[in-house]
Amino acid sequence: MKTIKQPVGSGICVLACVAMVTNRSLEDVLAMARPKRCPATGIEFCPLTEQLRLLAELGYSAGMSLSWESPVGITNHDDIDSVEIHD
Repeated sequence: MKTIKQPVGSGICVLACVAMVTNRSLEDVLAMARPKRCPATGIEFCPLTEQLRLLAELGYSAGMSLSWESPVGITNHDDIDSVEIHD
């Protein structure tokens, strides 16, 4: 795995991680992502819902909590509200 670092002063560390895990460039991942900007600081960041959407679009699933024992299914990559927990 090639190490990819976020730009200094940015809040897109998770996008750098997505790039590393999926073997893509940070530029490619940024082109696919829908980051948000913190109103207080103006720093761009990637919220949890966007992280899940992006990983699902790239064919990966992620559990963000040890309490998630059931698989997560995303049926519509454009709408993170479609996340389903399957028993």
